[in-house]
Amino acid sequence: MLLYLPIYEILQSQDWKITCEYAMKEKKRRGDSRRIDFLIEKDNVVVAIEVKFIKRLQNRGKAEIKSDVEKINSLRNEFPDKDYYPCILLIGVPAKGEDKFNQVDEICHRQYTQHFKTDRTNYCVEVLLVKE
Repeated sequence: MLLYLPIYEILQSQDWKITCEYAMKEKKRRGDSRRIDFLIEKDNVVVAIEVKFIKRLQNRGKAEIKSDVEKINSLRNEFPDKDYYPCILLIGVPAKGEDKFNQVDEICHRQYTQHFKTDRTNYCVEVLLVKE
C-alpha cells in the first residue's frame, strides 16, 4: 500500500522497533498466518496498527472494522507482560455529519482525527484505540 512507507518512516524517526505484516502465532484456519499491518515496540509498550483506506464517500458507511478489531484484540495474548495498544488507522474521505462506521463507538475509542482539505483533495485520518 502506498501509505505504508510514510507510516514506516514516521515510526522509524521516533525510534520504534517496527515489524511490517506481523504474522500472528494464532491461526484462524489452515494456511498462512493472519497478519497485522504494523507491530511497533519501544520499551515496555507494544502497539498494533491495522490500516484501513476508504476510497469513496459511499463506502464510508460500509467500512467494516469488526474483523480487524477481533484480529487485533486476539494479538493481546501474545504480549501478556507488556502495555498493549491495539489501533486502527482509518484514512480516506471524511464522513459527513454523524460517523458512518458501523458501531465504531461501541468497539473503539477515538484518539485523534485530522482533516486535510485542499482545492482538489479532501481526506481524513482517524486513529481508533480498540476497546478490550
